[in-house]
Amino acid sequence: MSKTQVHNAIITKDEILEILKGYRDLKNHVLQLEYELAESNPLVNDEDIIVSMAINESPIIGKTKRRAGTDDIALSYAKTADGINMRHKKSLEDELSVLKKKKERLEYYISLLDSKQANVLTSIYFEGLTFNEAAEKLFISSSALKSARSSGIKKLVEMYTNIIQIKSSD
Repeated sequence: MSKTQVHNAIITKDEILEILKGYRDLKNHVLQLEYELAESNPLVNDEDIIVSMAINESPIIGKTKRRAGTDDIALSYAKTADGINMRHKKSLEDELSVLKKKKERLEYYISLLDSKQANVLTSIYFEGLTFNEAAEKLFISSSALKSARSSGIKKLVEMYTNIIQIKSSD
């Protein structure tokens, strides 16, 4: 790997901070996608298909009369709707997979930190506590909290950089 490639394979402290700050939104997005997939609400539903069949009222005793080819149109529309719905579901599944991996990677890397660092980062970024609230919760001083936060972020930079370098050397 060239020096340029190695430099490009380093993640910065600011990037780690963005990952940490985005954790709660990431977690909520994962939950929303899981809900949408569990509900299986199609983009195109049966009502859309029925409307597309264009059934006309006959003036004779209120009976319905289908236009020629309506069944073919409905079948074609149903196949198209199924295709749209399948692609939409696949898109949601793909997005969910990527987001879950990001979330799980961060959670795993934090679990590899020493307990003080992990507790500090979890309290601040996962639970959304302020520095003072986290220090009180963890029964540590503000300076100890800041030190654990800083060293935890530094270790996360190393972990993310290592995995990026491994992937880029493949």
